[in-house]
Amino acid sequence: MNVKKAAGWTAMAFLVWFVVAQPSGAAGTVHGMGNMMQNAAEGMSTFITSMF
Repeated sequence: MNVKKAAGWTAMAFLVWFVVAQPSGAAGTVHGMGNMMQNAAEGMSTFITSMF
């Protein structure tokens, strides 16, 4: 088994454990990432709009 594959399985196992052990913490993390992506998209939209 190569290192890349082992790291992937380890990350997946940690993700499953995190969701099962702390569902509210996992939901907060997903919500925070969603907000971050929304802010980035709004910033790009503002930048593109200001160019034209």
